[in-house]
Amino acid sequence: MGAALGMESVAAQQEAAAQHVAEQLALLRGADKPALVGKGTEFLFFTACNDGRSEGYRVPRAPVFDTANNPSTAAKGLQEKEFELSKWAAGHGIPSARVEEIVEVRGYPVLVLEVIDDDGSALESSAVGSLLARMHRAAPPDFMVHGSEQNFGQFLAQRLSRRYALTQESLQLPRLPDQAALESWLNAELVARSVAHLDVRRQNFRVSSGMPTALFDWSNALLAPPEIEAARLAEYSLIEDNGIDYNEFLAGYQQSGGRLRDQGAAWRVLQLDTAIMLTGVFRSLAENKRLARLFADRASELAESL
Repeated sequence: MGAALGMESVAAQQEAAAQHVAEQLALLRGADKPALVGKGTEFLFFTACNDGRSEGYRVPRAPVFDTANNPSTAAKGLQEKEFELSKWAAGHGIPSARVEEIVEVRGYPVLVLEVIDDDGSALESSAVGSLLARMHRAAPPDFMVHGSEQNFGQFLAQRLSRRYALTQESLQLPRLPDQAALESWLNAELVARSVAHLDVRRQNFRVSSGMPTALFDWSNALLAPPEIEAARLAEYSLIEDNGIDYNEFLAGYQQSGGRLRDQGAAWRVLQLDTAIMLTGVFRSLAENKRLARLFADRASELAESL
């Protein structure tokens, strides 16, 4: 109970600080007082009216994130990534909000972007599949081609091993194969490289009559095999609030020409990468004992299968 109250207190302090940042930015831009309309584990979203139109402010909870999944991660880097990938998406026919600029306010990098309406309708998962099949065929931006994930197998094996070690003892998880084995499976079985969003769920879309009109929150995106996107969706679909039906997604993906290798050791490693990430999220960042247990059990099952 004490830990939960402590996290709530920190969250409230973060939101109050972000509100002040948003208000100062609105003042600088000649906009009305902003309203908080969306909350994430790392960013808060505000809207303000400026000269008769709405504009959005994506404000980080802190200038530097230090969580199990994102240790010592500068918010500015994630905002720049959002800016560049939003522009890239719009240029390749992927529905996206128009981004305007990044403004530093009181040490917080704030992304100013277009506000797109959402009618609250359920997202059609087959349409998500079609969108992602198109996205995975698009040529990635140069900054990702020359980025740090060129050796995907090495990158993911290191990340998975680090995250797994953080919870293995406390949750009594089975032993994980060593990094060399994980890397070997990934590099041998998965060859293609595409832009993978890696946080595809209803909360990160704007929707009209079931159709996606904008995809946002590119913080987790990688240049990676498209299978990692599908493996993540397979695990995300276990959470009802995410609004994704995996079988419908897969049907839409395949009907639009997408191809996936969704079996073998590498596929299970990708699923495990998501399961262990979600275990950490629901044990700390967005505490939910039921979902933490669900994904800890998934992680144990998948690790055992390797």
